[in-house]
Amino acid sequence: NAADAGVSAQVINNGTVNQLVISSKETGAANAFKLSGSGGLAGFDFDLGNAASPLTSVQKAQDARLTIDGLAITRSSNTVSDAIEGVTLKLVKQTAADEAATVTVTRDDETAKKAIDDFAKAYNDLNSLIRSQTSYDATTRKSGTLNGDASVRAIQVQIRGVFANPLSGLSGATLLSQVGISFKTDGSMSVDSAKLAEVLADPSKKIGELFVGNGTVDGFAKTLESRIKAMLDSDGMLSARTEGINQSIKALDDRKDALELRLTRIEARYSAQFPAPDAAMSSLNTTSAYLTQQLASLSA
Repeated sequence: NAADAGVSAQVINNGTVNQLVISSKETGAANAFKLSGSGGLAGFDFDLGNAASPLTSVQKAQDARLTIDGLAITRSSNTVSDAIEGVTLKLVKQTAADEAATVTVTRDDETAKKAIDDFAKAYNDLNSLIRSQTSYDATTRKSGTLNGDASVRAIQVQIRGVFANPLSGLSGATLLSQVGISFKTDGSMSVDSAKLAEVLADPSKKIGELFVGNGTVDGFAKTLESRIKAMLDSDGMLSARTEGINQSIKALDDRKDALELRLTRIEARYSAQFPAPDAAMSSLNTTSAYLTQQLASLSA
């Protein structure tokens, strides 16, 4: 088993003796295997096509075979998920060639509902991030890091604009409000579960097209994806804004370096100038003291 050779082995006690059973890890005829042993392992030779093999085949590797609407289908597994679009068949028993089986297919609304809930949550997370980064608290007089940033506002307007108008060219629902999705005053998205369940049960609403599109018209989710991708591209809005900010930072750093250099030179010049007045003042003080002494001597 540790060799990970595509097969697994286990010892099974049949009530009398222990028997070694070796099985393929994958099902289907393509995953049949042979064993080859020599010397002390000669007893492990196995080839289904060789009747002299010392080991016995318990179950032959084979594919699942079924017929759907008169078409013969072969698969390596009893779970068939790629024969009928959107349907997974689980084969549980063998039937006679002339025996038909009726398959009842039910719609999985929970998967669609979860996808829509996840879509709303992702939108609300983005909306919350933008609001916090562009906020202003009048009481504390503190603002978000990106308060007043035109690019962030442009992003917010573009994203909200995706949902502003109905989608023309769709034969079902054309607005999010028609499927139970609305927007609150803070810009967040709200999903009415009861209304959504009602729409999901009505095929005429074609809620899948509302989000993905019909091949000719892009749905809301597809349109939003394209718009965000354009923003995130190397030549998109965010890259341009980031490059602009980096250039501003570099310009400020250059100005800072230039100012520091200027201050250093001014300091050096003043340091060179100040000793001369000090020396002159010292000389004047000495002269003054000398004259004072001489005048005092004359008076005496």
